[in-house]
Amino acid sequence: MLKTLFKITIFICVVFVLSIFVVIPKIIQHRLISAVEESCASCRLSIGHTRLSLFPTTLSLEEIQFSGGNPDATAVKADIGRFSTGFSLRHLWSREFELSDTQVERPNVDVIEGDLSSPSSPHNNSPGPKFVIEGIKISSGTFSYTRVYGKRRAELHTKNLNGSIGQMGSIPSFHDMISHGEITGRLENSGEFRLTVATPLFAKDLSVDVSLKLLNQNLADLTPFFEVDSGLALSGLLIRGDSLIQIRDNSLHGWVMVQYRDLKIKLEKTKDRSALSAFFSSLISSAKTVSSNVNHDHKKQIESVDLQKKEHDNTVIKFILHGLRDAALMVTSKS
Repeated sequence: MLKTLFKITIFICVVFVLSIFVVIPKIIQHRLISAVEESCASCRLSIGHTRLSLFPTTLSLEEIQFSGGNPDATAVKADIGRFSTGFSLRHLWSREFELSDTQVERPNVDVIEGDLSSPSSPHNNSPGPKFVIEGIKISSGTFSYTRVYGKRRAELHTKNLNGSIGQMGSIPSFHDMISHGEITGRLENSGEFRLTVATPLFAKDLSVDVSLKLLNQNLADLTPFFEVDSGLALSGLLIRGDSLIQIRDNSLHGWVMVQYRDLKIKLEKTKDRSALSAFFSSLISSAKTVSSNVNHDHKKQIESVDLQKKEHDNTVIKFILHGLRDAALMVTSKS
């Protein structure tokens, strides 16, 4: 009798262990992949390993690959080395969950933007999951942005990304709450930057505040992007750059402060950039006489900018880059 009870106890323990460490991770992995691909027709998600540990309960996903969108409009590809978060097992049987101590390690994100506008997502009447994330820490990441113009590609790359994102959630009490994120890293092969973003993620209207600080940027590193995007070839050193950009729906307002030396700007004029070329030519002709503004009055190092979003500014990223570009060029024309 005792042997039988002992065997039954061992069997129950084995089943429990298998459920916790084998079956439940598989269920979680399947539910995650299904939720992503059912909510986005073009999205694909794969997860190499899913692990669950107890005391405290922690979910760990490794070798994550995600892709979605249309490269002719806007597409995103992401590889994440490891994603881990604390959660409760009761969330497996509900559509509400709360995540804590979330870590994203070695994320590599590529955004590719083409000439087409991204189609609006079909309306989905089924309510999505309700969630609260207490915060996210990001480490050792990379990010690249590519704008495709026919056979030419304008590319920007960042690396050594480390940062954090504050509390966010999809429950009603969080809809108007502003979420904050901050990240540091290197732009191309020289500049060290600090980027902060504040936005109500689930608000109906677009509202984004972006602050960017950049130090010791070799401007030649940015030529592969701006030469294709705007016909601008740059050289020199951006000693310091500070900026604040505010986007409200289709309007952009902000200011840029730059200190530079050994600045040289060349403009490639093309038929499809006739209006843009005329605007830049007037600015650059003023900038050619002064290659440094380090010792100039602060008022000559700062310029404001106001833009309306145009059809070719498909993404918020490109809209922000064009605002920064225009304001920086206006500073050089004042010097």
